[in-house]
Amino acid sequence: RALLLFGTEAQKARWLPPLARGDRLAAFALTEPEAGSDAASVRTTATPSEDGSHYRLNGEKHYITNGAIADVLTVIARTPAPGSEGDRSAISAFLVTPDTPGFEVVEPRMKKLGIRGTATARLRFRDMPVPAENMLGQPGKGLKVGLTVLDFGRTTFGACCTGTMKTCLQLAVEHANRRRQFDRTLGEFELVQEKIARIAADCYAMEATTSVTASLIDRGLEDYMLETAMLKVFATEALWNAVNDTFQIHGGAAYFTDRPLERMLRDARINQIAEGANDVLRSFIALVGMRGPGQQLQEFWDALHRPWGRMGTVWRFGRERFGGAVQVPTVPVRTPTLQPHARRLAGLIRSLSRAVQRALVRHGEGILERQLVQRRIADAAAELYASACTLSRWDAELQQRTRGNGRPSHPSEGSAEFDPSAAAELFLRASARRVRGHLAELKDNDDPDIGRAAAWALRRGGKMPGESPV
Repeated sequence: RALLLFGTEAQKARWLPPLARGDRLAAFALTEPEAGSDAASVRTTATPSEDGSHYRLNGEKHYITNGAIADVLTVIARTPAPGSEGDRSAISAFLVTPDTPGFEVVEPRMKKLGIRGTATARLRFRDMPVPAENMLGQPGKGLKVGLTVLDFGRTTFGACCTGTMKTCLQLAVEHANRRRQFDRTLGEFELVQEKIARIAADCYAMEATTSVTASLIDRGLEDYMLETAMLKVFATEALWNAVNDTFQIHGGAAYFTDRPLERMLRDARINQIAEGANDVLRSFIALVGMRGPGQQLQEFWDALHRPWGRMGTVWRFGRERFGGAVQVPTVPVRTPTLQPHARRLAGLIRSLSRAVQRALVRHGEGILERQLVQRRIADAAAELYASACTLSRWDAELQQRTRGNGRPSHPSEGSAEFDPSAAAELFLRASARRVRGHLAELKDNDDPDIGRAAAWALRRGGKMPGESPV
């Protein structure tokens, strides 16, 4: 993706054809011992030669997928800042090949809990020469290259998690129909039904959200950072819950390696960490999403200092942001029976808007450090995004099945066609409940106690009462 978006025509002509044919493999080398979610902390350096013909690469990368078997790697490194003097530096991206002197594979296959089918390597560069024409993108713009690639990659999490979720649903249903306890199949017990219904509903929503997010990229939109981040958080958390539910339905049998679930459990856990840890993405979602309202609030404060306008400004801002004048947005649907869901979603969007304004007024610039507040806002926003995508998909499917009488048709009894109504409606109702819970926690929470309890545990080095502090 970096090569497609930022490569020169010469770079594409050299590397894209063999990559597209599968003759060669690629790798993306960003993560370092001190640079993970904080991509700007890269310490690998690329020092330009005196004649400007090449750079000397020095540093170490780890957790690099395909690192030891790739034929070309995108490496993020720190270079002198363009047009600056002294020690100022910036981040640039380079295309490197492992046949260059100074390229060292420290560990070709790092041992991992899961995703063992991938070759994850630790690499080192020792005074490795890289031709200047191998720079990918503009000098000092490597961070944009890296973050853009991660934005795109998060969409693939939605697709991968959807596929795994479908497998979970099949495994859960097959076992629930086959396994009998107390003279009944497991599928006849309500607690098992609850798990299967939740997996089906989340699977339907996840596929809808993935399709909508991918369409933003396919349509050529340049900014889809928020949507891909929300998709990644929603999909990876939902899959983890689905694997856990499927595991529970299978009982003790799931714990043994002759079933696929122990591997699925190990493999699914990395999703909440890779390509941006979910907690970091939650802060990103909240802060980027609040940027616009924050600017409006700043304009309000600026207006307060203008003569003769103070009282009118205060009244208008309070009425628009906190009073009855706040308009409920319109969520358009074509199927009349979905209007109640659309109205409820619109009301929740309004509630999130008002909650964001209150949080900004209460915390001001301090919102940058209030990660518990950020999490609640981000989780509510991700749920609303998934709900909007789900409602859109449900509406489109019902429209496709509408016959001449203008009413949605339903599959005939015994038909194998999937009627999405039950799964879609369950997700929308459950998601709305979760959104209300996230917003309620902005007012009713244990934040002070969390801070005190964490400080106590940190001071004691994790030792409980009766044990000597470290």
